[in-house]
Amino acid sequence: LVSGFLENEGHTVRRAADGVEALERFEEGGVDLLLTDLVMPALGGVRLAHLVTELDPSVAVLFMTGYPGRGHVEVEDLPAGIPMLYKPVEPETLCRAVADALAKRRRA
Repeated sequence: LVSGFLENEGHTVRRAADGVEALERFEEGGVDLLLTDLVMPALGGVRLAHLVTELDPSVAVLFMTGYPGRGHVEVEDLPAGIPMLYKPVEPETLCRAVADALAKRRRA
């Protein structure tokens, strides 16, 4: 659903089954924004975001979670300043968050 919402807004989306696959896709290049779930198999979203931004600090990052209270991730583990979207997310909220993150990236 999330991919579909973003594709309907004209974004190119690269899907990944887990954090390891997401990192591999990122390393292929051409990524402006990482939208990642906090809790994923093999490599969680916080660690993935850390690795991605080490490789390219200009990449925008958004977190998503379906767990109230941020699931298994401690609040202090979350990087400062990265927006959090809570599932289920409304299409308008998702698209606005993506647009805001990309605009902020362009201004940096």
